[in-house]
Amino acid sequence: MVGVLQKRRNTSLSRKYILDKKSIIGILILIFASTQFTFGQKLSSIVALDSAKIEYKFGRIEKAMQFLNDAEQIKASRQVLAEIYLYKARIYSMQLNSSEAERCTYSLLVIRPFTEFANDEFVEITRAAANAKISPYFSFGTFYGLNNPSVNSSNESSLISSSEITTISNSSVNLGDSYGINAEFYLRRRWSIYTEFNLTQLNFTRSTSVEGLATSELYFHFKYIQLPIGMRFDILPILFYSKKNPINISVGAGAYGNKLNSAEAFSGGVDDYYYGINAINVNNYFNSFTYGAWAEASFAYRKNRIKFSLKLSYYKDFNLANNSYAKYSIGTGDDIIFENYQIIDDIYFSNITLNFGLNYYPRYKIFDDIIKKKSNDD
Repeated sequence: MVGVLQKRRNTSLSRKYILDKKSIIGILILIFASTQFTFGQKLSSIVALDSAKIEYKFGRIEKAMQFLNDAEQIKASRQVLAEIYLYKARIYSMQLNSSEAERCTYSLLVIRPFTEFANDEFVEITRAAANAKISPYFSFGTFYGLNNPSVNSSNESSLISSSEITTISNSSVNLGDSYGINAEFYLRRRWSIYTEFNLTQLNFTRSTSVEGLATSELYFHFKYIQLPIGMRFDILPILFYSKKNPINISVGAGAYGNKLNSAEAFSGGVDDYYYGINAINVNNYFNSFTYGAWAEASFAYRKNRIKFSLKLSYYKDFNLANNSYAKYSIGTGDDIIFENYQIIDDIYFSNITLNFGLNYYPRYKIFDDIIKKKSNDD
């Protein structure tokens, strides 16, 4: 009896396995069939377009338009669609239907915004292309920059009385770097929304001289994760793209937030009071989040879907970089700040950054002001 049950169990498992295998084969066949159907659609659109070209060549424009309409309704590649709109614009120009010729020209430029038209092309097409207001939907890219930070402080401390402090200075500010990714979303005309995600490094040397004690110095190294967002305005050119003038100049402003990733301090020197040790984490002395405002001026060169840019930005923090622990806690043990008799004041960061960027524009749009104006005039 046990043998019979075991045999039935094996048979049911075998059937289940066969059923699963059949299901997998069916899915694969379905995927292959849908792929072939899509390929067949694209092939059909090419055949219809070629037929339209032949009819257009022999002057049978009504038959050509019929093939073009059929080709447009079938799923086609962007290149085929661009040719469909070009031939439809030519036929509408021959029929003296300038509004439809302009509409088809704009549809073509949305797909291929940098199309070069022949000198003997229909005037309706060349005029529409010349007047087209081209703008991308968005762009994305990457950048690398150099930071030149500055530090403003209050020169106040509860650890050592102000009468004992000879000098406190933030000197020998060292360059840091920043790198990340950015995105720009274009609105009407010359306005756009800009944002980026980057890692910014800020470095500076803190010097404190106390009466009766040696001058101490600490080298601070900060890493912030920064997220700016704001608006940009194109000064030049008025239109987004011009083959005669691909140079772009823009200005922008906005707000940003900084998330402290790490804060390190180094000491060193020849004095007995200097401590030549490796970097020590001093995150507990500084706020984990700061915020502020930024402004920029950008110079760029656009070539089709690529933009090379050079940007100068200024960042200004609105809240303190340090926290209350840095001002009012003496610290214990191997506390590098107070072993070096350092005074941590109320510190505000500002930063000037020079960035080199590369952006890509995947999709474009055409402003339809001219079409609307034409319709209102009619």
